[in-house]
Amino acid sequence: MKYTLFLSILLALGFCTQNTTKVLLNLQEHAVSNAEVEKLVSANNCKDKENYQTSLDYPDHTPTRYVRVNFHFIDNKAGTSNFDEAFGTKFAKKLVKECNERLRNNKPMKLPKNQDNVALPINVQYVLTGEEGNPKDDGIYFHKHDSLAYFNKNQKSRDYWLFSPAQYDNFGIRKKEVINVFMLEHHPDSIASKTYNPTANGVGTSKWAKVAGAYYYYRKQFKKHNNNLDDIDLGVFVGHTNHEIGHSLGLAHTWATNDGCDDTPKNNNCWNYVEGSSRCNWGQLSNNVMDYNAFQNAYSPCQIGKIHYNMSKRSAAQHKMLKRTWCQFDPKKSINIKDDVVWGSMKDLEGNITIENGASLTIQCMVSMAPGSKIIVKPRGKLIIDGGLLYNDCGKEWEGVEQWRKRKHLGKIEFLNDGKIANVANMLEDMKSKGDQRRRN
Repeated sequence: MKYTLFLSILLALGFCTQNTTKVLLNLQEHAVSNAEVEKLVSANNCKDKENYQTSLDYPDHTPTRYVRVNFHFIDNKAGTSNFDEAFGTKFAKKLVKECNERLRNNKPMKLPKNQDNVALPINVQYVLTGEEGNPKDDGIYFHKHDSLAYFNKNQKSRDYWLFSPAQYDNFGIRKKEVINVFMLEHHPDSIASKTYNPTANGVGTSKWAKVAGAYYYYRKQFKKHNNNLDDIDLGVFVGHTNHEIGHSLGLAHTWATNDGCDDTPKNNNCWNYVEGSSRCNWGQLSNNVMDYNAFQNAYSPCQIGKIHYNMSKRSAAQHKMLKRTWCQFDPKKSINIKDDVVWGSMKDLEGNITIENGASLTIQCMVSMAPGSKIIVKPRGKLIIDGGLLYNDCGKEWEGVEQWRKRKHLGKIEFLNDGKIANVANMLEDMKSKGDQRRRN
């Protein structure tokens, strides 16, 4: 067997101590096949969403997730109800850019009031995605249809009903791989009614989202600024687009329902501050993205945890919408462990892991290592696989674990509670000779 042969070579060369031999045997014992990996991944025993929250101390321990999106502008056949192709393309690109800027700059929650609310990094970005293999496809599409061009938040009997999947069924691109966002307009008959408010509206599902009213909302500003998008504030639709895609990522409204998060209290769902109002004063105002308000610039820690859990769960629609960045090795995305750290969540990593002297890393869940990446355990460092799984999620191999030695000190590896390792050709590389030569510490 190749692991026994590898051990024999190390013994023959005199590079092994008693501890090194024991660790090598443990690695061999805990190696699993690809079939077993699939069973372990499917089992998914790491479901505590709190463990998926990002960290101010270790923001790089939760790599940024890139959500694939595309945009569809549907106009009537006369071409009078939505953006034309040239302007719509510019609008979509600016909208995605500003949505991503807001995602990069999460704000503290205004509610619950009188609390020390913390703004955690979200570590999510949208990436416009066209048809695979077509570099000319920018992921922005334009269609003509007299019925599917419209949206009505009240009507339930036509294609333009709020929850109708007709737009997705007819025009969806890369279904189940990309969140299809449909830019629609309120029906002219609806706008003509004094009881209908044609404001920003929409809906989000796990496969698609609708964003309605942008052309109607901005048409006067476009005329005023000679269609110069640089002079137009897209803030309202930035918040609204993040809101609808928030539904696609698994978040619910917070103001009137139990969304599963203790840090998103029910509230009066006030759009903005109303002077003299006891209902919509500053103490009652929310800025959460999943409420309807003029800010929509805050994601709570619990909401961030829910998003990253959904993105990590292999069977979830949200995972299938991700750009698989973890299938390519990027040394710039490497992680240095400098303290005693416990990972209680699934992770898809893009770089190496280095466990520094005096530090430890405990892995309790599935951690996918990028092809060609490795884990370095420095002489006084420690790696603990506590019921977790180290593997590669892309059908390739990674380089495994390097134990670094300096004099009598050798990086430690422990397996607890049936921890596993997979997709590595050589389960352990003893670094005695390399370490002595380079004087690593």
